[in-house]
Amino acid sequence: MHKILSLLLLPLAIQASSLSEKIFERSEYWPFRVTWNSEGSIDTGFPGILIRLEDNETALLDYGRDGIHRVPVAQTNIVALADEILSGDRDKELPNFIAYTANMFVRYTAPAEVPGIAPEIMAKSSKLLLIYCNDETLLNDAVVKGLQNMSDKSTAQGILPLFIPTNFAFYNQLTEVNLAPINMMTPHMAIGSLRMLGHDPDLEGGVTAVLIDPEGKVLQTWRSFLNENVSTLESIKESLFSEESPRETHQYQ
Repeated sequence: MHKILSLLLLPLAIQASSLSEKIFERSEYWPFRVTWNSEGSIDTGFPGILIRLEDNETALLDYGRDGIHRVPVAQTNIVALADEILSGDRDKELPNFIAYTANMFVRYTAPAEVPGIAPEIMAKSSKLLLIYCNDETLLNDAVVKGLQNMSDKSTAQGILPLFIPTNFAFYNQLTEVNLAPINMMTPHMAIGSLRMLGHDPDLEGGVTAVLIDPEGKVLQTWRSFLNENVSTLESIKESLFSEESPRETHQYQ
C-alpha cells in the first residue's frame, strides 16, 4: 500500500521540484512576501517583498527603509513558497507587480478627473507597458502623438499602458498638451518608484519603455535619448503590434 501511494505522489513531487529550475519562467507562482536567509541579510523581523526575479538565480527584494537588494534565489524561500502556491497550499490573491503598486496609478482624463485604478482591474491585463518619461518628452508634438497612439494601441491589444513620470514637471506640462486619457503613477509615488522598480530609466528626456507581465517579469525594454524618441516609439509599436498575438491570462485564487 505504501509503495502504491508513493507512486501516486511521484508526479506531484516531480512537478513541484521542477519549479526550482523554472522559477523565473513560471512567474505566476512567484510569492509576494519572502525571507532572505544568509549572513549579511536584512534582519527586520519581517519578510521582504519580491519585486521580481531577474533570472533563475537572482531576486530583487524590497525591505522598505532598509533598501532594495539583489540576492541569490538560493538564499531565500522563494522556491519553497512557489511550490506551495503550485500545490494549492498557499493562496495568491494578486500578481506581484499589481500587489506591489496597488493604488499608485490613476486614470488621467483632465486635471480634475483622476480616479484611481483598482488593482483588480489592472490584474485583468495580459501584459503591462511601463512608459517612463519627463516634461521634456512632452515638448515635442510628434512624441506626444506617438505616446498617445501607443497608449491607445496597447489598450486595444490587452496591454495596459502605465506612464511613470521621471520628474514632477511632467504633471504641469501634461495640462498643456493633448495626451489623454492615460494611466499614470501618482506624483507622490512616481519619483520614488524610479529606484524602487529597478528599471533604471533615462532621466534626461528620453523615453524608457519596459514591457512586463503582471508579476513584474521584464519581457522587453526599449531606451532612447531625447532626439530618438519618435523613432523609438515606432520601434516599440512595430515590436508589439506588428502581428496579432494571443492574450495570456493567469488565474489567481
